[in-house]
Amino acid sequence: MIGAPSLSTSHSLSRSLATRTFATTTRSTSTAQPDTVVADTTTTTTTTTTTTTTTTTRDDDDAAQPPANSTAPNRTSLAYMCKAAHNSSLCDEVNIAELVGFLRHEGEETNLTKKTRNRVEKAASALWNIARHGDESRRDEVVATEHALDSLLSAMQLGCYPAAAVISQLTERQAGTSGSAEWRREEAVKAGALDAIVNVLRQETSCVLTSGRASSALKNFAANGYEDEVVAAGALEPLVERLKAMHDNEDYATPAAIALASLARRSEKCAAAVFQAGAIEPLASLLSTADVFGKASAVATKASAASALADLVFANETRRKAVQSLPGTIDALRALARDEDLRVSAPAVIALMHLTGRNSKEMATWFHEMKADGKLGELVAEMRHNEDDCCELALNVLNAGTADEHKDTLIAAGVLDPLVTLLRDGKTSMIKTKAAMLLSSLSHGKGDVRARRETIIGAGALDAILAVLSNGSVKGKLFAARALGNLAYRQDELVGAQWANLSAAIKALVTLLSNGNAMGKVDAARTLAYISHLGEEETRLNSIVEAGVLPPLVTIMKDESATRDALFYASMLVARIAYKNEERTEAVLDGGAAGALVSIISRTETANVNANVKLQASRAIACIASSPSVKHREALILAGAVRPLEDMVNGSCERASKNASYAMHRLSSRERARWIRAHSPRKK
Repeated sequence: MIGAPSLSTSHSLSRSLATRTFATTTRSTSTAQPDTVVADTTTTTTTTTTTTTTTTTRDDDDAAQPPANSTAPNRTSLAYMCKAAHNSSLCDEVNIAELVGFLRHEGEETNLTKKTRNRVEKAASALWNIARHGDESRRDEVVATEHALDSLLSAMQLGCYPAAAVISQLTERQAGTSGSAEWRREEAVKAGALDAIVNVLRQETSCVLTSGRASSALKNFAANGYEDEVVAAGALEPLVERLKAMHDNEDYATPAAIALASLARRSEKCAAAVFQAGAIEPLASLLSTADVFGKASAVATKASAASALADLVFANETRRKAVQSLPGTIDALRALARDEDLRVSAPAVIALMHLTGRNSKEMATWFHEMKADGKLGELVAEMRHNEDDCCELALNVLNAGTADEHKDTLIAAGVLDPLVTLLRDGKTSMIKTKAAMLLSSLSHGKGDVRARRETIIGAGALDAILAVLSNGSVKGKLFAARALGNLAYRQDELVGAQWANLSAAIKALVTLLSNGNAMGKVDAARTLAYISHLGEEETRLNSIVEAGVLPPLVTIMKDESATRDALFYASMLVARIAYKNEERTEAVLDGGAAGALVSIISRTETANVNANVKLQASRAIACIASSPSVKHREALILAGAVRPLEDMVNGSCERASKNASYAMHRLSSRERARWIRAHSPRKK
C-alpha cells in the first residue's frame, strides 16, 4: 500500500483541520437572519452555562461577515475563496477544509435544491482550480481532508460537473511532477470512486460535461493499474452505450474514446472485454466523424480511437477480422496515416500494420510523399521528442526509405544527432532497435559510402552502438553488430586508432556470437572479422582470442544446420587468427577447429555450404598448415584433411584449389604416407 505523502509546512493538514473545524452543516430555516458562527460558548458572561453543540451553517456566500467598519476581506467566505482559488498568487491561501465544509449537503442525497447546488458547485469549482494550479502537496491535501472525497463523489453523482472535474484532476499525474498521484488514486478507490463514476455514466440524466469528466477520471484509473477493477465495476457497457448515443458530442466522445483506449492496451483480458462490450463499431465511426469537433478534440478523439483499434486487433485474428469487416475503416485509417499531425498518424499506422500485416509498402509511400513535400524534417523532429508511438513511427517511415539514393538526403536532413541519442537514451528497447536498424542501413550501400561512414562516426555513433550491443534487445544487438561491422570495414584510421572502447565492443560481440540467434551470430562473426584488420593487427587478434571467440566459432563450424554466412565468416575469422602465429594456431587446434574445417570441405555443396564457404575453410586450413610446427601439420592429417584436400586440388574453384595445393605441399610426404598407412586397410 502506498503511504500518505507528507505535506509541506505551508499546507499542513494539522493547521487546516485543527484551526478550521466545522460541525455538521445544516440548512437555515430563518428567512430574515443571516448565518452566524458561534466562536466560543464559554468565554462570555451572557452565555448559558449549559454546554451545547455548536452548529455552523453554510447556506450563504457571505457567511461569517466581518464587521461593517472592517476593510479586511473575510477569508472564510465562499465568495472570497472562489476568487482566491482563481488567482495563482492567492490560491495557496485558500483553506481546503473550509471549502470542503461548503460541499456538504446532508439531507439532500437524492436531489439538490437550487441554493445548495449553487453553493456546492462554487466550492467544487474552487477545489478544481486548486487541483489544477496548486502543487502536488495541495492536491494531496484535498484528498487527505476529512469528508472531501465522499462529498465530491456524492456531488458528482448528483450532476455536479466541477466535482467530477476535481476527481479527474486529482487522479491524474501532472506533467513534470513526480508526486503521489498513485496514493490519491488508491484513496479514491477506497472511497468508492469507481462505483460512483460508473453510476454517473449509467444515469441518462447526467449532463454531458459531468459524464465526460467522469470518463476522464476512469481513464486515469484504467491506465494506472486499476484496469481489472474498472472492468469489474461494470464501466464498459455504459461507456460504449454513451459513446454510441453521443458520438457527435466532443465533450463525451473524446474522454470516452481515451478511456476505452487505455483499457484496451492494458492486457489481453481487458481488450477482450472491450471487444465483447461492442466498442469496435463506435470507435471506428469516430475515425471519420470526429472532424465535427474542434481541431484539438478531433485530434485527441481520432488518436484515441485509432490507438484503441490498434490494441484491440493486435495478435487476435477474431478482432482483426471484425474491424476489417466494418465498411470504410481501412480507408479511414489510411487517410489518418497521412495526416500531418503524428499524434493521429502514429496510432493509425500501427493499427494498419496490425490489420494488414507489417508491410512496409504503406510507410515507403508515406516516406516518398514527405520527401516530395520537403517534410523529412518533421520526422527528424519526432525522433528528437523521443515519445514512444510517434518516435517509433518516424523510425518506421525512415527505415522504409533507406534506398541508396535517399541516404545522403536523410543525413543532410539532420537524422544522425537524434539517431545517436535514441541509440543511447531511447525510451523503449523497440525504439533503440529501430534506431540501430536505420543506422545499419545508412552505413551500408552504394555511392560515397566511405564519406557517410566518416560522418556517422564523427556524430559519435560508435559508443551509442556499443550501448545497444551490450544492453539492447536480441534484434537490437543484431543491428548494432551489423552497423559496427559496416563502420569498421576499412576504417582503421577512424575506428581502430581512435576508439577507446573497441575492446569492450569485442567482448560484447563474442557474447553475441555465443548467445545470439542465427542472424546475430552471423553479424557478430562478420564484424569480428572486420575488426581483426583494424589497428595493430596482432594486438587486435590477440584481444579477440582472449575474449573467448574460439569455442563459439568451432561450435558454428561443426553445426550442420549453421547458415552459409555464419560458416563463411567463422572460417574467415579462424583463418585470420591462425595466420603466421604459432601460439594462436595452437589455440585454434586445441579448440577442435581442425576437425570442424575438414568437415566443411568434405561436405557436398548445398544451400548452406557453397564454393565460397569451402574457399574460406580451405584458406583456414592453409594458414594452419603454414605453421612451422610439425605437431600442427600432423593435427590436420589426423583430422582427415588429406583426401578432401586432394579432391579440392582437382576441383573447379581455382582459388580453393590453390589453397589446397599449398596445404598439401606443407603436409610433407612422410607425414602423408604415415597417415595413409594408418588409414589404409591391412592386407590379409
